[in-house]
Amino acid sequence: MIHDADAIVVGSGPAGVSVALPLVESGMRLILLDGGRRRDEGLVPRGAYHDLRRGDAGQWRLFLGPRLEALRAAGPPSPKFRAPSSLFAFDGFDDAVAAEGSRFTLAGSLARGGFSTIWGAGLGLYDAEDLAEFPVTVRDLAPSYRRIAARIGVSGFGDDDLATELDAEIAGQPPMRLAENARRLLSRYADRRAALHACGVRLGRPRIAVLTAPLAGRGACELCDACLWGCAHGSIWSAEPDLAALAEHGNLDYRPGHLATRIERVDRGYRVSLSSVDAGGVRREAQLAAPRLVLAAGTLGTTRLVLDLERRYDEPVPLRSSPTAAFALCLPERIGEAIAAREFSMAQLSFTARLGSDRAYGNLFAASGIPGSFLVERMPLTRPGAIRLLRLLQPALLLGNCFLPGGHSRHSVTLARPPGAPRACLVVRDGTDPALAAQFGRLKRSLARAFRRLGAPMLPRSFTPAEPGSDLRYSGTLPMRRDPGPREVDPTGRLHGHDGLYVVDLSIFPAMGAKHPTLTLMANADRIGRAIAARG
Repeated sequence: MIHDADAIVVGSGPAGVSVALPLVESGMRLILLDGGRRRDEGLVPRGAYHDLRRGDAGQWRLFLGPRLEALRAAGPPSPKFRAPSSLFAFDGFDDAVAAEGSRFTLAGSLARGGFSTIWGAGLGLYDAEDLAEFPVTVRDLAPSYRRIAARIGVSGFGDDDLATELDAEIAGQPPMRLAENARRLLSRYADRRAALHACGVRLGRPRIAVLTAPLAGRGACELCDACLWGCAHGSIWSAEPDLAALAEHGNLDYRPGHLATRIERVDRGYRVSLSSVDAGGVRREAQLAAPRLVLAAGTLGTTRLVLDLERRYDEPVPLRSSPTAAFALCLPERIGEAIAAREFSMAQLSFTARLGSDRAYGNLFAASGIPGSFLVERMPLTRPGAIRLLRLLQPALLLGNCFLPGGHSRHSVTLARPPGAPRACLVVRDGTDPALAAQFGRLKRSLARAFRRLGAPMLPRSFTPAEPGSDLRYSGTLPMRRDPGPREVDPTGRLHGHDGLYVVDLSIFPAMGAKHPTLTLMANADRIGRAIAARG
């Protein structure tokens, strides 16, 4: 059989670009596929959020969308999923892969760069506790952690109460300037650490993929408070710059807009069936073949391809996610003050909370760059009353999220093939741990007690668990094992029973901790890419 390349990579998100770089650098002829959707750059603010809100007569187009998309947006309960400039990243995924959620918030991406185009830029270095169920160690990942951090540009790593053994090895940029509420909280924490440790809570700087100094043609953060709508300076890392770097290699054939619909085992390799739409709107079908196939299509996309390859229809497969909740803190002395006009809208502080064998992880955000409508609709008041109250409260708020480990999820994914249906449907069903509600209750009490000691009480009724799946950290369908069995991969990502077929996205994480997984996802993909290149 004639091969079109030495390897095909499906997916161009954080895992896809991280596995592709070492492959092309090794000299392999590589084809890289993705859904090809791109952001409308005309919807990215070209100025500071509050300046635009005060004086731009056309601001409605940026913040509501040219067709008022923000008023109809569906998806996870996060303000970034309401931004018109972000809708492209997950629009059309359900239809493209024929997926649906049953009591489960389901989302995937067909974008160039995947969800990295709209993510919150949070990073986390896994330690031995995080990797307890993985067949790799901290030291196995350490070289790749360093390479990824140097490539994408990171800040916030340092010697604080959130540091792991690897933090000192990360060459990061200076930390982001803190908003006033976060600055006060961190200052008080320095004086009251013992009291918070007694509550099981530790506080520190967020580790983020955001530049505080220029790097490789990308600009430093200008504190414009418009992060939710896209970064006009390139300060927030996305996979798109890496795609541009990959394209400079003559041995890469990048094909955006080509969706992998099926994979098959063929003589000496794999054949990928593709669907694309040409400039005239005509759908085209094609096939490509290579001796090596690397799946980085996101957990749902990859799982669908593998279950179809193995004809595992109507067979529930375990899926994990990280249960998440949101809450609000208030610094009473700041009520009624002027809201800051130049801030950073993403994580200002991060924290961990120990709950028995669980370790929760979360972030605190300034409220200055959050649309007021998003906050008003969550207040238990009439709309006029909520608006008046928000004007007083917003300068005093810190908004928080928190995640529990994936062991509290019992979800399943099934490739269902109803009789007579034109194609199988990927169905994700909620299967939440019955003990989750009680654990959320313990987490709420622990955080409320800790932050109250810092002079930032949690607003009553603000602690709100999100619907299952809202975290978007789907994992564990093709778990990585030291000695893999069916539907599992080995430590180099190779799928059991399928020599030459590798998986590098979150589907292979055997456990989902509460920390941000993206940096570990990228480091693991880099590690696997180098192993594939070395194997030749």
